[in-house]
Amino acid sequence: MAHEAEDIAHQNWRQLRRTVEDSREALQQEQKRLQKNVYQLEEEQKRIHKELLL
Repeated sequence: MAHEAEDIAHQNWRQLRRTVEDSREALQQEQKRLQKNVYQLEEEQKRIHKELLL
């Protein structure tokens, strides 16, 4: 009985750790996507600013 509970606890721990890792990876991908968007917006802002000065 105790052995079964320990196995279940370990299985739950592994599943939780996997979920955390998957979430971390998804957040890192989202962060990269957002940083790329910010860069693109900054470049567009520079281009517009340059056009306004001409």
